Amino acid sequence: MGELPMKVLLVDDESYMTEYLKKLVDWKSYGFEEVLTASGGSIARDLIEQKKPELLVTDIRMPVMNGIDLIRHVRSEGFDPEFIILSGYDEFEFAKSAMQEGVKHYQLKPCGEEEIGSALLRAQEDLAVRRQSAAYSVRVEKSLLEQFLMLTLQGGEALPIDSALHAGEGLY
Repeated sequence: MGELPMKVLLVDDESYMTEYLKKLVDWKSYGFEEVLTASGGSIARDLIEQKKPELLVTDIRMPVMNGIDLIRHVRSEGFDPEFIILSGYDEFEFAKSAMQEGVKHYQLKPCGEEEIGSALLRAQEDLAVRRQSAAYSVRVEKSLLEQFLMLTLQGGEALPIDSALHAGEGLY
């Protein structure tokens, strides 16, 4: 089964940091074909809408829109990539805010290839689980829709489509 190529977005208000990360990691070896960079949260917000990356690696402290605000905005728009937070600040409140937003990967700067690689492997596993879950959901919904159509075409008693789809929610 071929995997779709994935995109990663590196966000930091210090452009040397995004360039460093871009060169530090062999992104293709982790399944990321496209590495995008943004020099702040508001620029990242626009890129996310256009490119829909599967992974965001973002700094916490940035002017205008910090990393937590960026995560909240992205989620409020209905988009849910994996996140890795990079921060030069060892402050519990940032980690706590990140965890409240569902972020599981938090790395302190400076970090090397090993630390980033470890977070990438965990994020990659989470992405794989999401893809499997999404594929299973599509198969279940397709099966329910087929059953609904067959019953309808055969003139049998079929549930309304909304009820048929909701009846399958327990299968997920």
